[in-house]
Amino acid sequence: MKSFIVFFAIALLPTAAWAGSIIETIELPGVQSTRVTSTTGLTTETFDGFATGRYTTPLTTAIGTVTAPAGSTYAIVAASEYGGAGGTGNFFAIGAESGGTVADLALDTGSDQTYAGFWLSALDGNNSFAFYENSTLIQSFDAAEVKSFINSQPNATAYYGNPNSKFLGDDSGEPFAYLNFFAPAGTAFNKVVFSNAGTGTGLELDNLSIAATYQGMTGTPVQATPLPSPLAAGLVLVATLAIAPVAKRAFRKTKLA
Repeated sequence: MKSFIVFFAIALLPTAAWAGSIIETIELPGVQSTRVTSTTGLTTETFDGFATGRYTTPLTTAIGTVTAPAGSTYAIVAASEYGGAGGTGNFFAIGAESGGTVADLALDTGSDQTYAGFWLSALDGNNSFAFYENSTLIQSFDAAEVKSFINSQPNATAYYGNPNSKFLGDDSGEPFAYLNFFAPAGTAFNKVVFSNAGTGTGLELDNLSIAATYQGMTGTPVQATPLPSPLAAGLVLVATLAIAPVAKRAFRKTKLA
């Protein structure tokens, strides 16, 4: 019976560990808005309707409410070499532009979401983002893995530098990419937390889209190592605890033989 329990835990682990994983994809160079087709309420925030400057109070957007922790700030910035889809309008930022390093986006569209996408311009290894269902972390990602993936592609150079005519080629040392995040069936999120490690660089994004449902995925999957869900972590622990006693007995038998 104990051998059966061990086998069951091992067999279940690979499927369960990835069953709730959000899939991250990257669009081709130059894409700056979502290409996803939604069956339920695809909504996009361009940040063009807000005054530029640093914010300390909540900001109600088309897709939810942006807040910053006490004492922190986020910013709405006019298009520059670092961001602004199409080279016009405004973009959202934390880090160097705001002086703050964290901002929360509570999605208040009336239902949980299974898709999010945004143009992450001038991305660098200090940028990260995490998806939550209320206070429960579903998964986190960081831009260092995205950059590593871009650098491994044959068209890597096409991602580098601002692609818009007004700022064409500016900030040539950083990639600009539209990222998608697709939650599988049975998984949803209602909050996104954006973080930047320090204020020496910035996290800049624009054309942030969300949808309760989506029809097919677009883009190329990013070969990253997302944080496992709590369920997956629990299964790892169960499998480890189940295997350890059996492995120990087998080791003793080998030595005695």
